[in-house]
Amino acid sequence: MTRSVTSALTAVTIGLCALACTATASAAPYTQSDTVYLYDEGSLLSEDDYTAAWETLENTATESGMHIGVWIGSTPMGTYATTSACDDTYDETFGVNTDGIFLYLDCSDESDLYDYISTSGLGQFYYTNSANCDRISAMWDHMMPYLSRGNEDLPSAIQAFCDDVVSYAAQGAPSDSYYVYDSDRGDYLILEDGDVQFVDTLPESYTTTREERMLRVLISAVVGLLVGALTLLLIRRRYRFQQPGSTSPYLQHGQVRFTERSDRFLRRHISRTRIAPDNNGSGGGHGGGMSHGSSFGGSHGGGGHHR
Repeated sequence: MTRSVTSALTAVTIGLCALACTATASAAPYTQSDTVYLYDEGSLLSEDDYTAAWETLENTATESGMHIGVWIGSTPMGTYATTSACDDTYDETFGVNTDGIFLYLDCSDESDLYDYISTSGLGQFYYTNSANCDRISAMWDHMMPYLSRGNEDLPSAIQAFCDDVVSYAAQGAPSDSYYVYDSDRGDYLILEDGDVQFVDTLPESYTTTREERMLRVLISAVVGLLVGALTLLLIRRRYRFQQPGSTSPYLQHGQVRFTERSDRFLRRHISRTRIAPDNNGSGGGHGGGMSHGSSFGGSHGGGGHHR
């Protein structure tokens, strides 16, 4: 009887602890809509700052056309877990491969803080992470003045983030030939008529730069000139050694009389018009973005920052 009572008390205690933990977790400020997610895990924002941040995120989502999530974390997770948590939270909240961006700010007591940005859909093309067009790193540079450890200005950091979200969405992808390679899926993401498409191999236009295409045109022009010059040379050599025909067989000596001589020269005028180069081609060499898969099967780009 005593053992059963003890077991019952233990079970009740565990249940109460679980309820207390649940109540504590649910007390953290959290708001979600169809396009915006905001979670202040450690309640680090004041009520006014939280409201202002939510309004800023809503406006940013409307202006950029992106789904936007911000998670201010207070629980140490580490690099890999943070990346996975951001990707999975985005997919669970907004859906797999939808267009958007997700920001995680690490405000835990971990010795090595790790912030992260996850991108999805068109977000991988607007907020690029390739070596020659790294907008993700530029976004971190803009936020870093407000993320001094222990003295974070979170409202200003979120505002800087939102400013870049709108700005880069307005600029669009860095070029028509920008692509992303998904290391988990083993295929490529490209843009076709403004939509993200997955392909096994890249079209040729994605694998050559503008300089390479111009070089090909130049080589073709040089070859054409050489062929033309060689043809002209052969024609001239063919007629150089032929003697002009004589009229003497057709004339009777002494019966032809010249009364006037005149020399007439035909002038040849060649008009040359310079053809303007085609400036409608897009620049190449902006590919090479990297992405990976989430637990939900979504493809995500982005990048992290240690501080």
